[in-house]
Amino acid sequence: MDKPPLSEALLTRCLEGDTESWNVLTRFIHTLAIHRYKNQLGWPEQDIEDLVQDVCEVLVRDDYRVLRAYDPSRASLTTYLAAIIANVARHRRDLRPRFESQLDDEFPVNTGKDFEGVQVDRITLWEMALRILSALDVFVLRLYVIGYQFAEIASIVEQVFGKRVTPESLRKRKERALKKLRRTLYK
Repeated sequence: MDKPPLSEALLTRCLEGDTESWNVLTRFIHTLAIHRYKNQLGWPEQDIEDLVQDVCEVLVRDDYRVLRAYDPSRASLTTYLAAIIANVARHRRDLRPRFESQLDDEFPVNTGKDFEGVQVDRITLWEMALRILSALDVFVLRLYVIGYQFAEIASIVEQVFGKRVTPESLRKRKERALKKLRRTLYK
């Protein structure tokens, strides 16, 4: 990966508003994003551009709070920026519809699959989820897919189901539900 020189001096110039320093920093963020999300995970170029823009927005928000928080004694600047990129990517709500559209795609089901007495040979993952998962599992999965964070989902679950849950337990519930869907689909 081609890395431009990064230093605390570059960050200082960025904090002072130097346009060329921001260009260097933005190109480096773009390079990191391309390496991880395009080359390794296959994201489209447009999603990478949106991610870079969101990362830059995070860096300048609240008087450069995140950029000022960099501590060279704890991590290299590359590691720090990679962690920020990963955090922003994980929380980008507009990237999740790609996952949602996969849930609406039809998948062939092995012949002989029987769901609630009905013979099917094609089914969407949402249809399958409604047939094999609990109502709470489907509810949590749907809220996650449309972009809610687990803390938000916990609050909604408490209101709708009257059940107190932690964000961590909901994350585990989502993972178990997806595993069950995958196992059922690929039996």
